[in-house]
Amino acid sequence: MRHQEESTSGTSTTARCLAFRGRLIALSVLWLGLVSLTGGCAALSDSKLVAVGVDYWDAQVGGSLESSELGLVGDRLDVESTLDIDDEKVWVYHGAATVGPTRIEATFIDLGYSGVTTLANSIDFSGQTFGAGNVVSSDLETSILQLHAATGLYNWNIVKFGFIAGLDQLKIDSTLVDETALITASQDFNDWVPVVGITAEVSLPLFKVEFFAAGEISGIIEALSLNTIDGSYLSSEIRGGVNIDDGFKFGIGYRSLEADFDDGGANFDLDLGGGFLFLELEF
Repeated sequence: MRHQEESTSGTSTTARCLAFRGRLIALSVLWLGLVSLTGGCAALSDSKLVAVGVDYWDAQVGGSLESSELGLVGDRLDVESTLDIDDEKVWVYHGAATVGPTRIEATFIDLGYSGVTTLANSIDFSGQTFGAGNVVSSDLETSILQLHAATGLYNWNIVKFGFIAGLDQLKIDSTLVDETALITASQDFNDWVPVVGITAEVSLPLFKVEFFAAGEISGIIEALSLNTIDGSYLSSEIRGGVNIDDGFKFGIGYRSLEADFDDGGANFDLDLGGGFLFLELEF
């Protein structure tokens, strides 16, 4: 979400340059780390696809968007109680490949929330005033692309443990439409966030069937201040299920995403969480 605000072309150009430089630095550091961990170019010839999977996620939304009641600047616009946004059930797609001893994982989540409500109080949102008593419809489009490298995977019989480094891309577009006064306002946010974390798995083999429980957590250890972005971000999930013939996995889990960012124009605080069913094929 980004406020519609006037600025000089010099300031705008500087902000864009800073954002691009930050992304380039983060991508370069990640790439150099992966190459060193996998033993350089020789290890790249060892790369192969190892898994694909899907989750069916009941993604419940919470948190708030930047807004203010008239005369009370700084108030937040609650996405549940004020906008009455519905929960969303979506497919989440996974892919994994190995590059030498490192496992590269990609996860893509595409969410679309909507709601209709009658405002109890007048609010300001993205430079527009929405009056009390007016009917307001809202759309909140969110997509998350996670690119993670898991390395240092230690295997102690039934226990595996490793470290995560990577980048998460967050895209958020929010639109409010005053159906009574025919007013529309929108904000958007789109940026990459560098993350670190840990992953662990416990498995119990029984003939050709293996029961397992796994979890991972990644994000920003301390409040991030990168170029034009200040805030915090945390992604976590736990899952458990059955692995048949060392290649067909299914079960249940719980995923949580918490993001609180201020990029100098947009400000949002969103919580996404809920249970999911998963299916995964390993090669």
